[in-house]
Amino acid sequence: MPKLCLADLQKSFRGKPILRQLNLQTVDCEYLVLLGQSGCGKSTTLRLIAGLETPDRGKIWIDGKNVTKQIARHRDVSMVFQNDGLYPHMTVKRNLCFANRQTLDRRTLDRRIEETAKRLGIVHLLERRVDRLSGGELRRVAVAKSVVRQASVRLLDEPLSAIDVSSRHTLQHVLRRWHEESPGLTIHVTHDGQEAMRMADRIAIMDRGQITQIDTPENIYNHPNSIAAARSVGVPPINLVKGRLEQDHLCLQLGADCNRIVPHSQKQPPTESRSVMIGIRPESITVGVLPKSSVPASTGEASGEIVLCGKCTWVKHYQGQRHAQVQVGSVFLETLSTGEARFNVGDEVQLSIDVVSFHLFDAVEEVLEVEAYK
Repeated sequence: MPKLCLADLQKSFRGKPILRQLNLQTVDCEYLVLLGQSGCGKSTTLRLIAGLETPDRGKIWIDGKNVTKQIARHRDVSMVFQNDGLYPHMTVKRNLCFANRQTLDRRTLDRRIEETAKRLGIVHLLERRVDRLSGGELRRVAVAKSVVRQASVRLLDEPLSAIDVSSRHTLQHVLRRWHEESPGLTIHVTHDGQEAMRMADRIAIMDRGQITQIDTPENIYNHPNSIAAARSVGVPPINLVKGRLEQDHLCLQLGADCNRIVPHSQKQPPTESRSVMIGIRPESITVGVLPKSSVPASTGEASGEIVLCGKCTWVKHYQGQRHAQVQVGSVFLETLSTGEARFNVGDEVQLSIDVVSFHLFDAVEEVLEVEAYK
């Protein structure tokens, strides 16, 4: 039985659709991340699960029970709000007490606050007023409210936003440890693909009010089923190149005199030519210095590589790797490499791309085409 089931949820505000027949099934004790751009419906989904909003249509099931019309305080759900949801004039301890006063007796509440403060490292903050806390401390206290509640469904709305990098990494470990030590379902909302990759057991991609793909972080990264999924994970972001898919080949449209023809092996070739978007991860591109006497290379059919020549437009170092942008015809490709090749802005370089790394998406629907090179 799914821990949580959302069936055909629909929600509009002032006539504007936010959720469009959203469906989701989770399993108990998983850390699920809802990943998507602002406005796609992530926070609205959490508010519906928590009982803070009512769906226009659809049903919400928790542990096999229909809770669609059940009020928030009767649901076994806790929520960390994006804006912390703390009272600035109260101390941390009073905030934790006030948030849980209706669900716990005083003795149990005092014991849980003490345990939670030790677990999250906020014992020294208990008597401090909330308006005197740093951003990272505020986030910890907001999480502590949920930990004290010990609900079986925990909702985290952008829990790592607006804090410094060091605090963010520390809190990531705190959240994962809390999840693993306290049985239950955790649903974490973010628009940060790196955060999702580090935190999640599974990632659910949200786009325009629907969940379009749900899978492990590795599978989302390696096998995105849409442009939205491909863009959601990976830094630098995936390159998207216009192309034409023909019966026996793929044409990369790189600009005048720069197009490349790549044979493909589709078992069911298209009956007519159609436009596609070709996704290429920056780390799938090998960069080499092009000697000045070299002639631009073409597709290496035997090796399964396509070789392109272009000019480096900028270079910077990123976490021990060389992050560069190269102009090929009218297209700019971002690359990420750890090779020994040394090049600078303005240098002519050679790009080698294994065609197996291509992700082909329909240019109109923006969904995955048949994988011609897998």
